[in-house]
Amino acid sequence: MPETAPDLAGNAALKALAYSNGGLAIASDGGLDVPGLAGVWDPKLTHRQGQARLRELAAGLADRRVRWLEAVALARDGQLLDTWTAAGTEGVLAPEPWPPPSEFWVWDIFFFPQLGKTWSELRAGEREAVDHTWLALKRAVQGKLS
Repeated sequence: MPETAPDLAGNAALKALAYSNGGLAIASDGGLDVPGLAGVWDPKLTHRQGQARLRELAAGLADRRVRWLEAVALARDGQLLDTWTAAGTEGVLAPEPWPPPSEFWVWDIFFFPQLGKTWSELRAGEREAVDHTWLALKRAVQGKLS
């Protein structure tokens, strides 16, 4: 599905609406925010910009902080019920060299200094401890459905 909205919440809403005919649908859209590259790196285009482009832009970057942005939308029978956006999972860009891009390369370079690991290296309990973004979204959706 084309992601043509101006922001993550809009793209999540487009997806949820597209799949909601005949029932309830939940959809998401996310991206990597790199504050040190504001205006140059667009979190909404993370997958399309790719690891090579991020490597190029981040060469010599002093502020290597990153955070994960995620939007979730809920729709039923072609009607948008709600959208939520969260951004609490924070880390830094892993030191180079980065591994070759995997299916979703961001998890190989999203580094948690306090744990000394990238997202892809974390065990389930460690992920739960640092993944504030999805925890906030889970609570919001559960609140809407209860």
